[in-house]
Amino acid sequence: MQGSVDSGSKPLLEIRGRAPVAGSFVGAKIVYELPNGETGVIWFEETAIPTDATLTTTQAQETIPKGSVIVEGEAFLIQAASTQLQRGACAVRLSVGDHTVTQGYLWQGRWLLDMLNPEVLGPAVGHGNHRTISIANPAAGTDLSILDTVPADAIWKPRGFGGFTLVTSADAGSRRVRLEIEDGTNVMAASAPSADHPASVTARYWSALGTHPSYENDTTVVTDSDVQIPMPDILMFEGYRIAITTDNFDTVAAADDWTGGFLNVEEWLLI
Repeated sequence: MQGSVDSGSKPLLEIRGRAPVAGSFVGAKIVYELPNGETGVIWFEETAIPTDATLTTTQAQETIPKGSVIVEGEAFLIQAASTQLQRGACAVRLSVGDHTVTQGYLWQGRWLLDMLNPEVLGPAVGHGNHRTISIANPAAGTDLSILDTVPADAIWKPRGFGGFTLVTSADAGSRRVRLEIEDGTNVMAASAPSADHPASVTARYWSALGTHPSYENDTTVVTDSDVQIPMPDILMFEGYRIAITTDNFDTVAAADDWTGGFLNVEEWLLI
């Protein structure tokens, strides 16, 4: 049970969401007990869950009287059948002044959190929201480099990538492709380099979490086919980024040419 409210406060509901489409809402209520033993309830109006992971805040119209004790805090999901949320896609925090009454994720219906055993935001609570991020085609002669960077409001776990095709020029020299996870400065994890990708060869690169490279023998040569790159199993925090680097990449006029693809991540939004 929360301690008494030091001064009269209007409760605040904070929502950070990435709903698949518009049409889902969050409601909330707080039950408090007055010094004389009577109870009161404050309800929040339904607030739309954002689709772009922005933070939405709603303040209750009523004030919890000074000296009251918070008995219960509840947030609940009002969800259209066509907009099912995955865990991690809608983070919620309900607070009164400096007190966090309840905090966690809304998904698959009504949700009530025991204030004595709060649910931890982040990967500790299970699978997050699966996202597919499209990566644009870089100009010919430009290596793929940074694919995407984790924003301040999220934690990512990379799940795989695909659709990336490298067409090498006729210039001699074997290219080798690797995937790296960086913290913004340092390389935190990296795949082994691919087999030699020679001149005048087109190959599509892809990855899935937990897989192993099919080119463990370094004498293997990439041909016109698919090439598998292992995806590191690592949590990525604010500022971390995923990069693809290519050794001996040709940047002259008859340049190597990457085609952009997609990146799959598991995401937990944060407040």
